[in-house]
Amino acid sequence: MPTGITFTTVELCTYGDDITKPWFVYFDATNHSTGIIIRKQFRGGINFSNNIKERLIMGAELKLFWQEELKHG
Repeated sequence: MPTGITFTTVELCTYGDDITKPWFVYFDATNHSTGIIIRKQFRGGINFSNNIKERLIMGAELKLFWQEELKHG
């Protein structure tokens, strides 16, 4: 992980399980030397499904992927 940069926990945004809105996973990256905070969002195909259960499964998988990526830098 780069020095001076921290990340929040990866979260899944479902808009209260509303499938008419695009779901995504997100996290914030903070650069402590500049004070800049950037929010990153990734959809990764979650919205191809019109089924809440499938979206939750795909969202959980994408969330795990990004948690591992951030853990390993």
